[in-house]
Amino acid sequence: MNLVETLKGQLGGPIVQQIAQYFGLDVSQIEKFLDGALPSILGGFGQLSQTADGASQLATLANSPSVPGDLEKFSQISSPGSADSMLAEGNSLVEKSFGGDSEAVAAKLGEHAGIDPAKAGGILAMLAPLVLGLLGKIIPGGFSADGLRSLLKDQLPNIANAMPRGLSIPGLGLLSGAGATAAAAAATSASSATSGATTYLKSVADSTPSPAANDSKGSNLIWALLPLFAIGAVIAYLIMNPLPKEADAASEPKALAGTPIEKPSVATEPAAAMEPSATAQGSGMTEKDLPSGEKLTFPAESIEANLIAFIEDANRPVDKTTWFTFDRLNFDTGKATIKPDSQAVLDNIAKILAAYPKVKLKIGGYTDNTGNEQSNLKLSGDRAAATREALVKLGVAEDRLDPEGYGSQHPKAPNDTEEGRAQNRRIDVRVTEK
Repeated sequence: MNLVETLKGQLGGPIVQQIAQYFGLDVSQIEKFLDGALPSILGGFGQLSQTADGASQLATLANSPSVPGDLEKFSQISSPGSADSMLAEGNSLVEKSFGGDSEAVAAKLGEHAGIDPAKAGGILAMLAPLVLGLLGKIIPGGFSADGLRSLLKDQLPNIANAMPRGLSIPGLGLLSGAGATAAAAAATSASSATSGATTYLKSVADSTPSPAANDSKGSNLIWALLPLFAIGAVIAYLIMNPLPKEADAASEPKALAGTPIEKPSVATEPAAAMEPSATAQGSGMTEKDLPSGEKLTFPAESIEANLIAFIEDANRPVDKTTWFTFDRLNFDTGKATIKPDSQAVLDNIAKILAAYPKVKLKIGGYTDNTGNEQSNLKLSGDRAAATREALVKLGVAEDRLDPEGYGSQHPKAPNDTEEGRAQNRRIDVRVTEK
């Protein structure tokens, strides 16, 4: 049995069409995405199952009501709440399987299939629990940690060979594109070397004259040595052709998984948000002495620079249209969990508010228009609230911060390009008192 082909056969037709319809994509894009996603998901499961805790997590998820154990349950995807619960479960499963590489994996698969990172993350999150549920039916004796480990170990060559040529998936070792290709090449060449050695030795055995009395012994000796020659040929090939190193995951583009992922954005009304330039982080740093005596260091073009300039300019009154876009504020895919690399900008905003105690802020969360608007509205609100909570923990009074989510309302750019959607996923702030 070829596990990848078996799963691909079960996921074809109506399932692919349903996923394409849900995400507003062509069936051909989903089919191409599936080519790389299936071996990637199986590779991720294989890595996770190598530890007792990881195998236990997979077993628990496999028995979760949100994991579709059959295709009929998956067909309910379009019903209210079904897709949301499946995506939430899928996000958790993807993150457990790929760890810190989950976003890069989704982005790379999306790039391969011509799908933007946000949708790629959602498709990956939708496929992962479905694959896990189907594995439960394929594993002899039903789903178990030992059964899964055994199945994936036996299927490793098929999984590696199924990875599209040139597709490198972060964190999957030999299952990444170059590794998979090299592994397949090694296997093929080793087979050729073995075959060649066998053919050569057989020809020697057939053509070497020997006394009739020794024919049987000589022939038996040569055939007994064949495995040793074959092993030597394989080892020689691997020494001469080492497997290439896996591509550095840090160089992979970041992607989101699950519901649209973003840096939220703001606006109770259409807002002309003042956002940092694209060169903010590479344009040099600026120092600022605050009235509190605190000295801040931040990029010359950043939310800190724009916010301080507005607060200190007496000629610029508070209004409802001037918003400032957070840069360097990032969230986990499809969640309202702020990533650790966002701490610096949050610390600076908290210090600015401490230095200007009369200032109050409206915090707005925004998404692009991908996916369900109700889910987008909730995600944007949760992220705005998470931003307030982070600032409160840094000493800002809660009544100085008013969070609100706006979903995909008030886009700053057209949503028909990835660049535009990226601009629309944001967190903005507006000064309401100063």
